[in-house]
Amino acid sequence: MRNWTWLCPYIMIGLATGVLALFGLTLWSSFLIALLLVCPAVMLWGAWQIRRPHRKF
Repeated sequence: MRNWTWLCPYIMIGLATGVLALFGLTLWSSFLIALLLVCPAVMLWGAWQIRRPHRKF
């Protein structure tokens, strides 16, 4: 299952686009879109933190 985690950002962006296309821009759809986009943001931030060289002060 680990090999499929790279699909999460693309799936969530696609779902958010679908919600926007189906429901339009309303208050509730904007909340749903924000929730769908949290997953890719957290995954990309985590990947950036893992690949970043650690500094020692």
